[in-house]
Amino acid sequence: PRLGAAMPRAQAWSRDYADFRDFLEAACARGGPRLAFRWRPEGADAERTLSFEGLRAGADALGRHLLGAGLGRGAAVALLSENRPE
Repeated sequence: PRLGAAMPRAQAWSRDYADFRDFLEAACARGGPRLAFRWRPEGADAERTLSFEGLRAGADALGRHLLGAGLGRGAAVALLSENRPE
């Protein structure tokens, strides 16, 4: 980007972190037990919440699953999903 231009959001976080994992680790370490997400699933009566600790646990579980499936560090992974936290 040209000097003084607004930096796209993806570039803004990536300049401070080596990769998304590094970014997520830092956010979860800062957030700890505090609320990371609050949402109401479609058709549900009650809202759900997720702490930064829960987010980290879920990310770690997904990482272990991908490693178990044979993916290694640096492997490309795609995610196709609706805009939802699950």
